[in-house]
Amino acid sequence: DWIKREPRKGGELIPRILIKLNEVLKNKISVITSGRDRFENIENLNKMDFRYTGNVSGDEKMRDILRGADLVLHPSLADNLPNLLLEAGACGTPAAAFNVGGTSDIVIDEKTGILEAPFDVENYCLRIASLLDNDEKLRAFSENSRNHIISSFSSEKTAESYHNYFVKIIQKGI
Repeated sequence: DWIKREPRKGGELIPRILIKLNEVLKNKISVITSGRDRFENIENLNKMDFRYTGNVSGDEKMRDILRGADLVLHPSLADNLPNLLLEAGACGTPAAAFNVGGTSDIVIDEKTGILEAPFDVENYCLRIASLLDNDEKLRAFSENSRNHIISSFSSEKTAESYHNYFVKIIQKGI
């Protein structure tokens, strides 16, 4: 909902991204958006079928949407450790993001998704279109995404990291 209200989330880039994607895509795709707002000036994109979910409440519905997606677009201009990317990866859904803040901790370029230089919309779109045309690569990114989240961000791994951090602090007498 707040992608249009919070400038750092990159909502202003979405129409530009969708228009450029429409130019470079080979095949028609479905685009799923959620929230109460819709983006203007994108209804006439002939290679995109838009599906609006409205507000998504509940983990199960969000999980179903993420599992059903081939790719999550995350155009943030600034972010630290985006929950959407963690949730998508846990569902086995790769992401396309700009390399800002903590996105590179979650999206590993050409392994778990696309991590593009900020804010190269043209190259971002070309890489997305290429990925969407490569089922084998999408499957590999999907598997890699889930494995990366489990191995790096599970509650056990997070608890272990905190434990090790606090042990270091205590040992240093800080």
